[in-house]
Amino acid sequence: MRKLIGVLTGAVVAMMTVAIAEMIGHRLYPPPAGLDMRSPAGIASYITAAPTGALVAVAVAWLLGAGLGGWTAARIGRWPAAAWIVAALIAIGGVYNATRIPAPLWMQIATVLAPALGGLIAHTLERRRT
Repeated sequence: MRKLIGVLTGAVVAMMTVAIAEMIGHRLYPPPAGLDMRSPAGIASYITAAPTGALVAVAVAWLLGAGLGGWTAARIGRWPAAAWIVAALIAIGGVYNATRIPAPLWMQIATVLAPALGGLIAHTLERRRT
């Protein structure tokens, strides 16, 4: 039961971290006024015109979300492998978005690599602790 609670809590922390990091990214690189960020077509038009820094901010959000959420899951669950489950959830969400919203190739790759790196960091930190 502890492992499940850890993974669920870690997933919530990961999603909150991604949301907060993306909000910071939007503050640094605001989308054009009137853009509907809930519309895949609107997001697609934004991504094609967005500065590289705005897209990097999204990849950093995935890294931070997987890292912090994964570490939280592993710590609460006392199970380092929980970090990989949370990282996989973030990657799955990113892959889902990539199938709906066109993005540059490097960002499609980052969709998987950023959460994987976050999961690796979280897993390593928890293994060292235990």
